Amino acid sequence: MYEWANVTKAELDNVDASGNKRKPIASGKYSAQLTGVLCGKSKGGAFGVVFSYTIDDGPEKGRTVKEGLYLTKRDGNPIPFGPNRLKRRLMNLGLSAEAINTFKFPKKETELGDFKHLLDAHVIITLEQEAIKEGEMKGMLVARVVQVAKAEATAKDESVA
Repeated sequence: MYEWANVTKAELDNVDASGNKRKPIASGKYSAQLTGVLCGKSKGGAFGVVFSYTIDDGPEKGRTVKEGLYLTKRDGNPIPFGPNRLKRRLMNLGLSAEAINTFKFPKKETELGDFKHLLDAHVIITLEQEAIKEGEMKGMLVARVVQVAKAEATAKDESVA
């Protein structure tokens, strides 16, 4: 079982490699790359997908932002519109409708399934700062992904292809 709570807590602490506290990433649009995907159940029993984006440029270059999309509640019941949100996210990452309809989910938490085709996708993420509403980190500011859009190919990208 993946320890989502521990990973999230570490990220919310906003500590860099040398142990210094960093400010939360400011609200705005950032060029980023999809660098990781995890599927599985949280400790509480909810099933979902966590996308990891690494910011490509600017003062926040190299920082990672995670977005969790839950598909079920803790009791196993589906979240309304959860699959639709996932389909929209897959389209935003560049998959065609045909590829989404034949999409193969991983069978184990250690596998990627068809998510492997999405890694390294270049996107524009829109972040919004918000305060945590409950728990031991109540009031702490965090950056939340509110939108993901496929990055348009630039002349530089096209010349490489």
